[in-house]
Amino acid sequence: MNKKIKKDLIKEVAKIEHKSEREVTEVVNAFIEELCNNLIDGNDVSLNNLGAFVIEETVGRTVVNNLPGQKAEYYLKPTRIVKFRVSEKLQKAVKQKNKFHYDDE
Repeated sequence: MNKKIKKDLIKEVAKIEHKSEREVTEVVNAFIEELCNNLIDGNDVSLNNLGAFVIEETVGRTVVNNLPGQKAEYYLKPTRIVKFRVSEKLQKAVKQKNKFHYDDE
């Protein structure tokens, strides 16, 4: 399995869209900043046919460490976590190893 990083994807998009890497980088960075800022503000972010970033809140709870000689109780504070829920369309494409063509309808 290969691993792609943001820089690789930017090069590919720049080539496909006949744009400079700088232009594509600016758009991608702006998109990522908006996505992250919305999540920080507590908003879920849905990308049609791709998936959704969902904020979930955990409840505070007490946990017990029962290791020999180290018995202790700890309180874990409530916290927010981000999860990504992949769309059925993308999941199906990955499972069948089909190329994914994004449309936002």
